[in-house]
Amino acid sequence: MRLGVNGRFYGARITGVQRFAREVVARLSVLEDVTLFLPGNVSHDAGLPESARRVRGRLSGRLWEQVELPLAAGAVDLVLHPANAAPIAGPRGVVV
Repeated sequence: MRLGVNGRFYGARITGVQRFAREVVARLSVLEDVTLFLPGNVSHDAGLPESARRVRGRLSGRLWEQVELPLAAGAVDLVLHPANAAPIAGPRGVVV
């Protein structure tokens, strides 16, 4: 299965949600074929896992999540949204 991850949380201040999401992505990217979808505001040194493929958008925030993410995520079977938000439309997803 090709798994995608909504990486919008990498651009946010680190709280418990972001810690949880980072740990889940770090573990999944070692075990599965993972594509990390990132908004434009995420820094290149944001602690991204080396083993995950990266697709970076131009927009950021909710606009990126609602417009660019669903289009880019067509290349995966399922998208994990580990930080409580997901786009209204797009491929199958799991929100945590």
